[in-house]
Amino acid sequence: MLKFESVLPIVSELSADLAFRPEEQFIQIEEMQARIGGRPVRIRSQLSRPGLAERPLENLVFPQWGGLNFGVLSLENGPEGVEVNILGLMERGKFGTIWLEGRRPGEVFYCAGPINRPLFRGLIKAANTEFMFPFDETLPPMEDGIVYNVLMSAEWDVAVRVLENVRYVKFLPGGLDRVYTNILIEEGGEDIDFTGVTNDSTFRILGQARTSSGVIEYLDMTFRIEQGGARWDRASLYPVTWGQARTTVTDSLGFTSQIFLTVQTVDATMEKKEVDDIVRQEERRGRWDQIRFKLSSDNPNLGTTEAQLLASLGYSERTLQTKAMDVIGINTDNYLLRPFFKPVERTIEHFLQLDYVRFSSRFTRNFLDANLNNNLQVNSRLALLRSSRLILGKYLSRNVFLQYTGQVEAGVEYRYQSRGLGLRHSLGLEYRISPQVLLELEYNYDSLMLYNRDDKRIMVRHWFPF
Repeated sequence: MLKFESVLPIVSELSADLAFRPEEQFIQIEEMQARIGGRPVRIRSQLSRPGLAERPLENLVFPQWGGLNFGVLSLENGPEGVEVNILGLMERGKFGTIWLEGRRPGEVFYCAGPINRPLFRGLIKAANTEFMFPFDETLPPMEDGIVYNVLMSAEWDVAVRVLENVRYVKFLPGGLDRVYTNILIEEGGEDIDFTGVTNDSTFRILGQARTSSGVIEYLDMTFRIEQGGARWDRASLYPVTWGQARTTVTDSLGFTSQIFLTVQTVDATMEKKEVDDIVRQEERRGRWDQIRFKLSSDNPNLGTTEAQLLASLGYSERTLQTKAMDVIGINTDNYLLRPFFKPVERTIEHFLQLDYVRFSSRFTRNFLDANLNNNLQVNSRLALLRSSRLILGKYLSRNVFLQYTGQVEAGVEYRYQSRGLGLRHSLGLEYRISPQVLLELEYNYDSLMLYNRDDKRIMVRHWFPF
């Protein structure tokens, strides 16, 4: 039984059939079999020869071992694939499933020389994987740096193909709050090529990834992805990125508005000029290191600028102290409670075959309110559960999304006569008829309301491009 740091699960049932050819100092691996995390893999070796691959391959020769030659290794896995964790691209301790295949017909996945810059060539198919980008350089170092050093010094000639359930999951910096992203990458798109040496200037990523599903959390709102994508080119490791997400907010009178969160960049030449946001040269795409998230709405009564919209949502100078407490509470809860919530969410997603499960808590904010607000007429222990929320989401098809939201409410708002705690349920079905036309069916039930506890809505929304 072997352990390869956090890159692979435990390797077991290792067996090998080896032969030595002294005239070439060649140790031939006729067949090496093992199980990685219980899944079978096989390694073979052969001497480099013309036509073995579309590009020349060198043998793996170890000068420090008297010139021992391991040839060119071919790596194969079973139908279940193999689990891996790539430090910096995946959360530590979390594995994704990959399948190794040949880069071109007639090839297999190769590991070739030279030993100081090993070459990996092939096709990697990925599924059931969560990744981060850019590389997370804040993770703790690996216990033994051998595998890490090999990966960093290697030359890559690899294409990555996205299969089912590949997600981009990461916290990103935002204007007032961190932005939590959980984005499902579309399968069946073009391959993404990784070429060059990892730790020098030759490393490049080429290709495109798209998405039309997933969620983004910003402030106290949950946005659903409408469309987005990223394209890598040779000009930079940072991709050109675009996208938009949408959520629905309801005011105190029960009227709904659409709030959009859009990726944008601003022309740097206009940055120091005293002009309004709507005058600046804004583009709805840009390099990853230059983008920002901008809020907008389909309701002009909420404001025509982002500052006015934020004020309508309660983030104005007048309410800054209260909202600052909210933001601090949200970030504290994410730091303290997310590690406990996340495994439960993933288990429910897998068991119920859902696309999105999210627990959110306002425990810290409620704790501060209970200690600072003497007029909070709710049982102080139960008040800690106020605004706790469970969201379940499922794409029934590419254009049909079903979502349930359950939230704990407290009778501290004027529309409630009861001063206890209750549950507000929301069940919604969205059908995207076209990119500009959306049909929404929604049912809401609020247990704290004395009258009109349930609310049924049918809405058709149409966006007109300008």
